[in-house]
Amino acid sequence: MVKNGVNERPIISIIIPTANNETTIKRAISSIRLENVTFEVLVVINNSSDQTREIVELYQNAHQYIRILDSPGGRSRARNDGLKAALGKYIYFLDSDDEANPSFIQSGVALLECNQNLDCVAVASNTEVIHDQSQATDKFEVTTDSIENLNARNPFMIESIIFHREHIKYHFDENMVYCEDWWFWLTNFQGADFQLLKEKSSLVHITGRNTMSNVATLSYFELETRIRSISRFSSKSMKWFLLDLKLIIKYFLMSEQRLPKLWKSLPIVTLCGWILVHLPGVRQHLEQKIQHSKLMDLYQNE
Repeated sequence: MVKNGVNERPIISIIIPTANNETTIKRAISSIRLENVTFEVLVVINNSSDQTREIVELYQNAHQYIRILDSPGGRSRARNDGLKAALGKYIYFLDSDDEANPSFIQSGVALLECNQNLDCVAVASNTEVIHDQSQATDKFEVTTDSIENLNARNPFMIESIIFHREHIKYHFDENMVYCEDWWFWLTNFQGADFQLLKEKSSLVHITGRNTMSNVATLSYFELETRIRSISRFSSKSMKWFLLDLKLIIKYFLMSEQRLPKLWKSLPIVTLCGWILVHLPGVRQHLEQKIQHSKLMDLYQNE
């Protein structure tokens, strides 16, 4: 990076994977307006066939802090390639549909720099969510309790965290179609010290292209990841019983497919969930509750 005519290593790398996002990539890059922070923006292009590259190249010609990488694989491969190429001390991921909050990035970097001799390896915050078609807004909250329940639930959106690059021991699992971010947080930040910030981390747009738009498939992979968590971290505990029950009920309401691993890993809570969704009158009540919940609003097909 160049600052005042002097080459300077960026303190933070902002990684944006993108694939055929010509209508949103300009908005994402334009949202990164940082002051008094040396940074780089790595736009990782994943087999785009539209005008995404041309748009990014226009920005690159005008801004020396933008680098373009090509990645032949999917979203996880793109993030991994970005991590490998990053020069920054800290990492922040931004999806190409969404907008960063410069205040969060600047405050996060400042806090991490002030805590270099402590155990703090990441900062996190809430995310504002907007449904582009209806313009309805919501908030995805990150709390101390939700972070402590990382084994049982993904408490973060990908834009919720700024973390120290040297703390990363495991990259994204490129074989996972969904919930790869949850597994990334789990394998790298289980038990880590987070600091929460007041500034919202970002503005996430629900456009209909998002991963979150497929509830049934997402529910399946949430359970798969939860089972992996139990196997790897021995994270089966009664304190997560209600969280697991909600996840299992949501899955049983969305799919009739049986998961043998689920019955083996969480037999009691799985049996309770199966019974509840098959009780006369209860299933309809649970379906209505999910349909009107913020979770369904967030994940629904548009």
